[in-house]
Amino acid sequence: MKKILFISWGNYLQGKESIANYFGVRSIYIGKKQDNRIASIISYPLKIIRTIITVWQEDPYGIIVTNTMWLLPAICIIIGKILNIKIIFHTHTCGIVNSQYAYPNFLKHLFVKIASQNYVSNENHKKIVEKWGGKATVLPDPPIDFSESNEEKYILSNNVNICYINNYMSDEPYKEVIDAFLDLKEITLYITGNPRNKIIIDYPNIIHTGYLTRSKYIFLIKHCEVLMVLTKQEDTFQCGANEALSLGKPLITSNTRYLKSYFTKGTVFVDINPSSIKEGIVRILDNIEKYSHEMRTLREEKIEYFNRSRIEYKNQMISSK
Repeated sequence: MKKILFISWGNYLQGKESIANYFGVRSIYIGKKQDNRIASIISYPLKIIRTIITVWQEDPYGIIVTNTMWLLPAICIIIGKILNIKIIFHTHTCGIVNSQYAYPNFLKHLFVKIASQNYVSNENHKKIVEKWGGKATVLPDPPIDFSESNEEKYILSNNVNICYINNYMSDEPYKEVIDAFLDLKEITLYITGNPRNKIIIDYPNIIHTGYLTRSKYIFLIKHCEVLMVLTKQEDTFQCGANEALSLGKPLITSNTRYLKSYFTKGTVFVDINPSSIKEGIVRILDNIEKYSHEMRTLREEKIEYFNRSRIEYKNQMISSK
């Protein structure tokens, strides 16, 4: 296969890595995600320089770019025009519905038209990109192979353990989840992610892990009985939900149209309120073997689909103009 790079600004994310592994391309993470806007702005010049140097040294045929904000796509489009490199977007929800301030609409529309291909996670986003004049293909994150992942022990309770995979983003509920656990004292909840300036609510059976190394995070999600990933936003693919699928773990996630269409087994869907979240937890724990078996079955179905479609996706990526 011709040399293609996957370039992203920020920290390692399993969703990006699963796409890179699926296509058999090298992923490059430039810089790190900053905790505030001022630090992010200060970091941009160095990230731009490192991006230019990386592309110049690697001399790829194409670049897959995370399309979540305007600056990285803009830089890569300019580089692509100068060096005759194909630009392919891995477009997340925020690359389509992000605020005008963070990503002006005229740039979203222009960039998806310039890109050779736009990979999106669902049909609705495909229709939006095509309406803007871009070429789009639906490609959710493929299942992840955790078999060779490094693990570093993370101490868990002797209770039933649930991991709430969370980044403290605006579309992720926090208070609703805390309130759902007030009466579930026999369950220990682990909330991942760096809370930064978030006001943390402490309860004896709720543990805020803070930022975890990748190896500790993998240990945690492998050894919790249930994984939970929630969003208030429609048409959003959950990387944490894909991790649950990949591990064959029962999943609690949001009652959205798209998530219900993709995670068709092994999953309990809840509304974003404490009562519904609590009911979902009780339901999945009452039938945990059933949901575990279903999720393992769904994992095999998804692996078979992606293996069968791999050549088609690769050929499409290379031939896109």
